[in-house]
Amino acid sequence: MRIIVIYILVFLAIQEVAILQNSFTEMWPMAVSVLRPAPPPPPPPEAADKSGQRSSPTPSETLLV
Repeated sequence: MRIIVIYILVFLAIQEVAILQNSFTEMWPMAVSVLRPAPPPPPPPEAADKSGQRSSPTPSETLLV
């Protein structure tokens, strides 16, 4: 009788550890994302020439010439 009670208690303890381990692995990506620095901002678009035209023509524009 005593052994059965011990087995039940051990089983419950193992289940509790498994539940805690699962909740930790689910929360881990959130903790990593909080610690990860923000991505750098996108680069600014290329500035146009002062004349208002692009510095180099696109491939389709070179065919028109």
